[in-house]
Parts: sequence; structure tokens; C-alpha cells
Amino acid sequence: MRRTTTGFWTLLLLVGLAAASAGQNPPASADAQKLEAAWAFLRARNARDYAVATPNGIDEARYVEVGGIQQWITIRGEDRNNPVLLFLHGGPGDATNPWGYAGFRLWLKHFTVVQWDQRGAGRTFGKNPDAPPQAITVARMTQDGVELADLLRKQLRKDKIILVGHSWGSILGVHMAKARPDLFYAFVGTGQVADPATSTRVIVNTSRGIVTDRILVAATSLRLLGAT
Repeated sequence: MRRTTTGFWTLLLLVGLAAASAGQNPPASADAQKLEAAWAFLRARNARDYAVATPNGIDEARYVEVGGIQQWITIRGEDRNNPVLLFLHGGPGDATNPWGYAGFRLWLKHFTVVQWDQRGAGRTFGKNPDAPPQAITVARMTQDGVELADLLRKQLRKDKIILVGHSWGSILGVHMAKARPDLFYAFVGTGQVADPATSTRVIVNTSRGIVTDRILVAATSLRLLGAT
């Protein structure tokens, strides 16, 4: 997923630079025209490939009141009778809307997939820029998730829903399932975090080792070149 995100934002940056260049120096350069053509192609392709056109399908994107603030969700699926699946993104802060449409496209045949920009992430953050960061706690996020799950269950007329959490979302999902097991048919963790403290310690120590190794390589190279 992370590689997809990086490529997507890189493309957006290139297109933005091309557009700015075109505005300053008309007519647009050949490279800018190529980028604009590529962007137009991607827009048209995505509109075609990711569209939900089935008679009983659902394709909604809106804010809902959760935890006292407006939070962004998308609801997509080819058949409203399918089970509802709430996806909990990683981070915190690593929202999957809208680039996750590509990753979840095949799922829409079997599930109604709900993506949620959690508190402090994506459009939810944009809608609530003054929300206190102190509110981003495991307890508060768990309650947000429980409220959203119950709301989805009622609005989409389901007895229970399926919960899928990735990375940080796998931590959140465990807390949600423990708090309200009656809301969920199942919880599925991907990139499941089992021991956050140890995981963080390993990441920090590994990163320090990589940086140290690179500094030593750079220093050795400089000495060989006679720069020191």
C-alpha cells in the first residue's frame, strides 16, 4: 500500500508542477502537455474502472457525526445485500481514501466496503483543523470506531458488520472488538501489531543502525578521496 501511496502523490506533484509551469509560460511545454494528457487518461480510466454501476449497488461519500465531530466515510459495493466491511487504516493518520479505491475494487463484488478517515486523518482532519490533538487517544478512537460501527449497522440494516484493521488499525480493531463484540461478525488483522512498545523499540534501533552504517561508509569514502 505504501508504494502505491508514494507513486500517487508523486504523480500529483508532477502534474501540479506541470500545470503551474503551463500557467506561467503559455503555451505549455511538450512535457507538460504529456503529463496533462496522462492525468486526463487516468481520470477517465478511474471513473470507468472504479464506478459502481450495478442496480443494487451503493456509492456514497459523506461526513457523519461521530465522537462529537464530523468524520468522513465512503461506502461502496455492488450489492447492498452483501456483508458490510469497515476498514481501519494505519497510522494513526494514514488515510486510505480515495487511493484505496484501486486496492478494494475487487472486494466490492462480495462486500460493501466502508473506508473511514479517522480522527486526525484525511478529510476528517481537514474538516476539524482546530480539534485538540489531545483527543487522539486509543480510548477516544475506540469509542469513535464503536459509534461508527453501530451507525453503519443501523443505516445499512445489518445485524453485525465485519471489521478489518491494518497496522495501527489492527490495534484499534482489537480494542473495538473487545469493547463491543456484539457489533461484529469477525475481526481480521493485517500487519497485526502485537506488542507496540517492542515494535517501536526495534524500529528505532534498526533505524539508528542504518544511519550509523551510512555515516561510516560516507566517512570512509571521504578519507579514501582525501577529503579528510
